[in-house]
Amino acid sequence: MAPSSLKRPEFDRWMKRRRMLQMMGATGAAALAGCIGDDPGDDDDGIDDGADDDDGADDGTADDTGDNGRVDQTFYTAALENIGEWQWNRYNPTQSQSDSTLVFEPLLSVNPMAEEFEFYPFLIEEVDVDGTSMTLEVNDGFTWHDGDDVTGADVANQLTLDWYIERPIGGHLFIDDVEQTDDFEVEVTLTQDFNRELVIWQLLHGSDQSLSVKRDVYDEWFDRFEDAGDNEDDLEEVAGDLTRWRLESDDMIGCGPFELDEHLPDEAVYRVFDDSPWAENINFTEYVSDERLSERSLWYGDTPDMDGFGHASMRYEELDQFGENSDHWRWYAAGGQGLVVDLDHDHLGKSEVRKAIQHLCDTGRLVRNANTAKMERDGPQCLLDEAQQEQFLGDQLDEFTYYEYDPERAEELLSEAGYEKEDDQWMDDGEPVEIDMIITDWSAQVGFGQTIASEAELIGLEVNLRSMDTTQWFERRDSGDFEMTPEWWGSPHPYNYYVDFFSGAVKDMMNVPSSFTTTPVGEPDGEEFEVNTEELAVDLATMESDEMIENIRQLAWIINQEMLIPHLTSWSHTMWIYRLDRWAFEPEDEGQANAESPLMNNIRWGNFRARTD
Repeated sequence: MAPSSLKRPEFDRWMKRRRMLQMMGATGAAALAGCIGDDPGDDDDGIDDGADDDDGADDGTADDTGDNGRVDQTFYTAALENIGEWQWNRYNPTQSQSDSTLVFEPLLSVNPMAEEFEFYPFLIEEVDVDGTSMTLEVNDGFTWHDGDDVTGADVANQLTLDWYIERPIGGHLFIDDVEQTDDFEVEVTLTQDFNRELVIWQLLHGSDQSLSVKRDVYDEWFDRFEDAGDNEDDLEEVAGDLTRWRLESDDMIGCGPFELDEHLPDEAVYRVFDDSPWAENINFTEYVSDERLSERSLWYGDTPDMDGFGHASMRYEELDQFGENSDHWRWYAAGGQGLVVDLDHDHLGKSEVRKAIQHLCDTGRLVRNANTAKMERDGPQCLLDEAQQEQFLGDQLDEFTYYEYDPERAEELLSEAGYEKEDDQWMDDGEPVEIDMIITDWSAQVGFGQTIASEAELIGLEVNLRSMDTTQWFERRDSGDFEMTPEWWGSPHPYNYYVDFFSGAVKDMMNVPSSFTTTPVGEPDGEEFEVNTEELAVDLATMESDEMIENIRQLAWIINQEMLIPHLTSWSHTMWIYRLDRWAFEPEDEGQANAESPLMNNIRWGNFRARTD
């Protein structure tokens, strides 16, 4: 079971396959969207068990309300996906249901609010990275829902299959070999001496890396990959077949704190799995996702059939509809809405034009017209969210340019770009300055597109909206067949998006050059020099944390000064709204409240509980 026994794909071939896998994933995402620092040191591995010694029941909940300490209470929520179409193969892009975080156990979760890198252990208790060796200590207290123990072999199996299928995208570039070295120990040989924090982020973090591969369920695919040997065509054929395979509910075996009890056409019922080490922290019995429920079920606070739901498009002022019998929390997300542009375009290739468009973006109006989550620009536009700006830019943050809404400055920039205004229309050698913007029918895209087009029209700049169906929009976006289009930006770690932007799919999509003439960070009038941004981004992976910060600052500076992506908004991630009379949420700290999949993690930790007072 050694990935190094395979011939490693060449980088350009990997990029082609990577795009294919991304496009498959985009189709599933579209269906869902349409429905609705410093090194902590060797002596401290940054591990926090995420739970206090007590069970957090000081908030009106009971410590013991029955033989198993649970009340006979069900958490009802609205399903955002078509439950009848659910399947559970992690490699099939249609496996997007949020309930997967109930039935599968994360390897670990990074604390996004910590000043120094730290993670919450789940299946992985400890991680030791020493050069090209990464040792994983697996918690020996977890059990598959069929009664088998979860062991190091299970983690090794999943990492191996991930390597074959290239999940996470590009993860196979990190792993050279995987071996179970003890019952609950896994040794991962890395292809290079990587930055410790980054390799943990890439290979082990988050709900996307929850343990869901049980060998006897995926046996056919292990055999087919092993039979393919080092034949790249055969490997790609098996990978393609695996991404299309459906794992039905009757055949799925999980290892999380809830077990799927019933999969009905419009309802999924989960019961607490008593052999989970988290079971003693969970004081209710069932969790139900129901397609027939919606936020309207919670507006009328006395309804018995809705307890809470997540909403990615909820503005603060809309919370008033839920009355006094509700509460909410938002959690951290690194990213937001921006515009990707063709940098080879006659007009958009000029930084003055990109900056002018940024000065036409009124965040408040954009948010209102898009009817989407409350968003703001957090600091200067450099494709880092507020927390990342503080962590990676530090004292130099004030030197970055903040492009405020300023139509007059936008006109000055268009003039600096060499255009002239005739009869209230910006002209270029006698021809109107026109930019096409492609959008799909998502409310956020329509709202953003119409707002930008109308603001541009007010100053005589012509932005033409070209609306199309979602499939066509994805195809044109991914192939780079556009002049300008809305696009989400961001990642929990700057490496992921910066590498994609300067060296990966976004670079190809936008025709980003491999090098730029720039100035030292914080010195817009400083002496110019040439920097290979592609190398700068790729080198992030192998740098010590201090060096990585310097590279990130230089790349952020180039994005900011060139305005390579107009940065419209930063995003406050999905909001959870819940009934106060039946539920209490009491996290130990801000990190717990903002860890990935915070509801599911806080249920595990006993911080989200049924009230019994």
